[in-house]
Amino acid sequence: MLDAQPGSRTAASDPPRVASVALEDMQLTFGTHLCAFYQTAEGRLKLGVPFLVSGLRDGDACFVVASPTATRALREGLLDPALGGLQAQELDDLTLHPGSADPLAMLDWFHGAFMRESARGRKCRVLGDMACFLEAGASIDAVLAFESRYDQGLARQFAVLSLCQYDSRAFSGVEVVAALRCHADTFEYPLARFLGP
Repeated sequence: MLDAQPGSRTAASDPPRVASVALEDMQLTFGTHLCAFYQTAEGRLKLGVPFLVSGLRDGDACFVVASPTATRALREGLLDPALGGLQAQELDDLTLHPGSADPLAMLDWFHGAFMRESARGRKCRVLGDMACFLEAGASIDAVLAFESRYDQGLARQFAVLSLCQYDSRAFSGVEVVAALRCHADTFEYPLARFLGP
């Protein structure tokens, strides 16, 4: 089992906040911002489903930013007895957003959501399927600017675990490398764990 450095990404006044996330037995600290890559329907679910299942079962506020197609696939995976095994009513706690042509506008949306959940004493999880921004009309430069600002700001300021998934069929090799640069936390773990089929 791998351990992130407890408290390494949280405010100095906060105690270490560690979550046992069912991502191949990795221990992730709140304040961690990771990325994963997939190229098949099954690959989209490999980390996304266990990430959300453990968050919903732990009582975390769970946010999914994804296209309707990706959201539908994730919901089916969460309800599949062989994958997520959740009941339909458990999905009521998911907050869904389809993405935006202006990804930077999402920073304000996330800030408000994280503030509300923090005031309730809840931790947060974000699963972003990043192709949704391209589908909404955003440029790759806007997506990467969002990722960089989120990584340097909100991801570190709140008790939030963030997993951004990239469909490698929708992004060039250069764009994949640029995305990795916005997710340095990913390098604390074997990269193979974040490469889906």
